Amino acid sequence: MVIWFGVVFLFSSQTGRESSKTSDKVTRQLLGIVEGGCVVTTKQVDEVELYVRKAAHFALFATGGILIYALASSFAFKNKAFISIFVGMALACLDEFHQLYSLNRGPSFFDVGIDTAGVICGVMVAMIGFKLAPKIGKKYREVKKGYDKLQRNHRKKDCKSS
Repeated sequence: MVIWFGVVFLFSSQTGRESSKTSDKVTRQLLGIVEGGCVVTTKQVDEVELYVRKAAHFALFATGGILIYALASSFAFKNKAFISIFVGMALACLDEFHQLYSLNRGPSFFDVGIDTAGVICGVMVAMIGFKLAPKIGKKYREVKKGYDKLQRNHRKKDCKSS
């Protein structure tokens, strides 16, 4: 989680110009994939770049939501989801505040909302994962046990027929 938050602060430490260059590069690559390798125009980039930037906010903080919930799950207290969301939202606010000190950047309540939505989705994914993982693991062990038994029986038949 510390590494994740370091990455968040690294991005928010970029100047406005550096951030725009990063967004432009990523947007051009994504559009190039969508357009099947065709030349991407500046107009196309300008139309899509805002959405790419906001999707990056969402995805970055969804990852954070998963990590925060995983950390919270290692402690024995109730309301892990609520606490994880609160911590994620606090980190989103701190990230936006940090942008006050980056050249040509500034805080945005809208970005805090997108970041918090990402955290909420990440926490939900983590909660589902934590609920399903033991069930999937149990089912996997049952299937593997059955498969191993079939393999042993098959080997015994091979030995008898030789």
